[in-house]
Amino acid sequence: MRLGAALLLAALAAAASAGEIYHWKDKEGRANYADTPPPGNTPTRTLSGRVTEFPVPQPENAQGAKSGATSAAEEAVELRKRQAQAADKQAQAEKAAADAVERRTNCERARNQLAALESGQRVARFNDKGEREYLDDAQRAQETDFARKAADSWCK
Repeated sequence: MRLGAALLLAALAAAASAGEIYHWKDKEGRANYADTPPPGNTPTRTLSGRVTEFPVPQPENAQGAKSGATSAAEEAVELRKRQAQAADKQAQAEKAAADAVERRTNCERARNQLAALESGQRVARFNDKGEREYLDDAQRAQETDFARKAADSWCK
């Protein structure tokens, strides 16, 4: 106990020589000592005995004059507004990323289809009855044009 009190006095003496020492009690009733004033509008006493209260800074309105503190409801509205804006930006970024992935996938598919049609191999399609039908030269040319347009569209 004596050692703790001696250490506290030594610390206070060393800090007092460096500048003001502030003393205040927190919400739980504990005594606090520091070389900087406490946050907020806490009644404080210096070790020299001077009692001080630190004013809470007031926000300025659009005309530059100090106004009363903004209410908690106004701050909550502003917070929700900022959160909604951030969520919108994130949603737009996610949509752009998904669109880019879809574009790359469709480009790759269109190029593969075009390569298969230009390879000269026989190409077959299934008809309404589920039977395989091979493309003739006119159908192949039509499908090649369609695949080329799709590749140009998706692979910009």
